[in-house]
Amino acid sequence: MATGGMSFPAIELPSGQVLMAPGRTTEVFDPTTATFSRAGSLTVDRGWAFSGTLLHNGKILFAGGQAGDTSLASAELYDPVTGTSTPTGDMSAARSFHTATLLADGRVLITGGHRFNFRNSALASAEIYDPATRSFAPTGDMNISRQDHTATLLVDGRVLVAGGYNDLDDPPAQATAELFDPDSGTFAPTASMTAGRGNHTATKLRNGMVLIAGGHSGHPGASVASAELYDPATGLFAPTGDMSDSRGSHTATVLSNGTVLLAGGFTAFPYTGSTLASAEIYEPSTGTFTSTANMHTARGRHAAASLPGGDVLVAGGESGERAEVYSSAVSDTRAPTITTPGDMTITATDAEGALVSYAASATDNIDPDPDLSCEPLSQSTFPLGVTTVTCTAIDNSGNQATASFTITVLRPLDIGMEINPWSLLTPKTGGAILSGSITCDRNTHVYVFGDLTQTVTSAQVTGPFYTEIDCSPPRTSWHATVTPTTRRYVTGDATLSITAYACDQQGSCDREEHNHAIRLRNN
Repeated sequence: MATGGMSFPAIELPSGQVLMAPGRTTEVFDPTTATFSRAGSLTVDRGWAFSGTLLHNGKILFAGGQAGDTSLASAELYDPVTGTSTPTGDMSAARSFHTATLLADGRVLITGGHRFNFRNSALASAEIYDPATRSFAPTGDMNISRQDHTATLLVDGRVLVAGGYNDLDDPPAQATAELFDPDSGTFAPTASMTAGRGNHTATKLRNGMVLIAGGHSGHPGASVASAELYDPATGLFAPTGDMSDSRGSHTATVLSNGTVLLAGGFTAFPYTGSTLASAEIYEPSTGTFTSTANMHTARGRHAAASLPGGDVLVAGGESGERAEVYSSAVSDTRAPTITTPGDMTITATDAEGALVSYAASATDNIDPDPDLSCEPLSQSTFPLGVTTVTCTAIDNSGNQATASFTITVLRPLDIGMEINPWSLLTPKTGGAILSGSITCDRNTHVYVFGDLTQTVTSAQVTGPFYTEIDCSPPRTSWHATVTPTTRRYVTGDATLSITAYACDQQGSCDREEHNHAIRLRNN
């Protein structure tokens, strides 16, 4: 996506595309090209936790939201054909973290939410938007104030409202539930859930029952793994299988075969636990959850939407702009990708070679953790010379990839030094020209420096010298000019104090130090 966000609506359009509204900007996902493109902008920045509802006339009602510390009462109608948005009537109360449910007759039921913050402004009020008049009108209040609850349209046209948090400090999540009757415009209590939940999911199954899954136990509170089913015929909740992971602020999406994909979420609220990449499938016929492939990115408070053909788009949340598509029909034929450190050259630490550590990894387009093995192993002793390391990666579908690199273990750098015992005087300067050669077992840069000292009529004549050479095996000549700091050199004996020092690219260093008697002579 071009813009990331959390707790934003994702609307499945009749075209098969998905409109997402992370804030003021909207983006359209095209499943035929698997790309996002910018669409129109909303009239105001709604921040997050606002609702988006596709109306029967093809327009989208965006309402409320939280911009900064204040919730919004404004609403607008967005036309996905033209990409334009126009204000419509304001709600009777500012709301965010509320619900918006499309009723069977085309009106929209708005329930709960909060006005300012989680602590003290949860709402029990509800209202209905009528597309014919483009206005909101109050309806009966809920029996309890709620935010981060769920509202699910039942087969008979009623709406099941369940869970959420009320307006107490550090509220535990509510287990209570109630039913809205669109004919009377009133709410009536129904049986309570088996556990208190907020930021849970409520999904209407093909058999008309409602799957309630996960959620947080309070604000703050740990997430729960339990799930239950609401039966509209009896008005009762009954436990069903537990999820593999405790999760809240996740998504639940009905797949084309009637199963439900539950993905991501947090292990505690608010944001004190881990963010999940795991996903699982609920099978209504058995009442059980089964783990499926992980998402490539851990995310919570994200958006999810069904795509034509049964795939599911998940986007945003704590992952920022990243999006991905879940498909149960993918045929995995692509082998993993192996990343190696490349060819390595190191210096032996003893006569047997060197203990070598290296890092290799494997990624796959579907399998989040393909099996990777390398031989010889990292942290093994590699002998002198060149050794080839071969890595093999296999994903869950049996696709295999190999990659190799070499590790060259060199002996420690070894340099030697030879000195020409005869040095030439330079009559004009009173200096001398030294020469010799450096031996080396591999290409290296050598620094040669020292002092030339001679006794002339009971006085010492001394001069420093310095030169650098690139030594190529087996030997390279060098020469250096010495200018005395006082007086002049003359023909005769002198003492040369000389050092050669070198380090190779692997950090192996060697040093040679000598004192030589040499003979100075005229050119």
